[in-house]
Amino acid sequence: MKRRRVLLAAAAATAGGMARPSVAGAAVPSTASPAFLVHGRGSAWIVGPGPAQALPAAVPPVAVADGAWTVDAAGVAQRWRAVGQVAGRDRPDRSPVPPPAWAVDASHATGEPVHALAASADGAWVLLAHGERATLLDAGARPVRTYDGSNLERTRRSRAQALFAHAGRSSLIATWPAMAELWEIQLDPSAPPIFDGLVHDWRMGEALPSPGFLGVRRVALEAPPAGVVLADPRVPWVAGLSDSGVAVLHLDVRRRVATLAIAHARPQASALPAAGRTGPWWLPAGDAVHVVDTARWRVESTVPAPAGLVTLADADAAVWALAEDGLLRWQSGHWQTVAALDAAPVALARDRLRGQWLVAVQDAPGAASAAVLRLDDQGRTLARVPLPAAQPIEGLAALG
Repeated sequence: MKRRRVLLAAAAATAGGMARPSVAGAAVPSTASPAFLVHGRGSAWIVGPGPAQALPAAVPPVAVADGAWTVDAAGVAQRWRAVGQVAGRDRPDRSPVPPPAWAVDASHATGEPVHALAASADGAWVLLAHGERATLLDAGARPVRTYDGSNLERTRRSRAQALFAHAGRSSLIATWPAMAELWEIQLDPSAPPIFDGLVHDWRMGEALPSPGFLGVRRVALEAPPAGVVLADPRVPWVAGLSDSGVAVLHLDVRRRVATLAIAHARPQASALPAAGRTGPWWLPAGDAVHVVDTARWRVESTVPAPAGLVTLADADAAVWALAEDGLLRWQSGHWQTVAALDAAPVALARDRLRGQWLVAVQDAPGAASAAVLRLDDQGRTLARVPLPAAQPIEGLAALG
């Protein structure tokens, strides 16, 4: 693989119109790196600035605007925030300011194990799935409402399988496979009333509404239900996998609007450049990436997937890929290497506030040399941060 990277880098440097890749190694001088959250297989850390902080990780933690939400093995949810001032600012006497530490600001014990967690981007709301229930907490970890995992007729019960936040709709999403329902919990105090059940015309008062704020909008799932794996804040639909292919559920009309019979598709690794209600959807499947027209829900074109594709991402209407050859960008009809890497890539995140990329690399699963690289859009390494302990990396997110 090393020889292949060298050859590809040389070709990119000499080919006309190709982006010249930089090797992610020595860091370009920069200011102190902001913090990020990394997790994998029961371990989690907030890293930089300052000492790395280990977090409980009975379920994958969630990064929010000023910290993170976590859950421990006993089912205790914790809100973590930075304590202290930001590194790099001087005191009036010009003595250095210590970097912030991370501490628990609020917590709540559910009394039983929690198997899924989601939080709004601002950290003001968090949803915990435990047993056949889900509990909604506010920013101070105070319980606001507990939702019973039963269908509208109360004839079936279920455990929530997956939880997502949907910032574009100010809502939280939960899927309940055993009772074949998807729920959207609305967090906007001005949310319109919710009408459930079979009615002739709710506008004529032929159904009784329930309050919209913190209420549940139910979407019936077809049997067998799709396992939802994608909820992007820029579009009003979610996607999952079913026996028949990729299922698309529209949250406005509350039903399935498309089924794409694409084998080995990975919606969780897809990208939505120039995302909108009808924007293109780059959906990887096997050794190809299918470009889906989301107005007609059909594949418009297919491009080759990079070798060893980890995930796709998008920024400024461009499609990016993390693969065995490094960080790549689709440009002029080709995948062009922007940054070659010196270890195997395992996770990618966009720091949208700073217009940078976070790339987790690891020589082998559990290798002590795991690190996170902070790269700019030209592939230059702004910082290389070793991880505090060996762990197989599964998730990565920028903080603040």
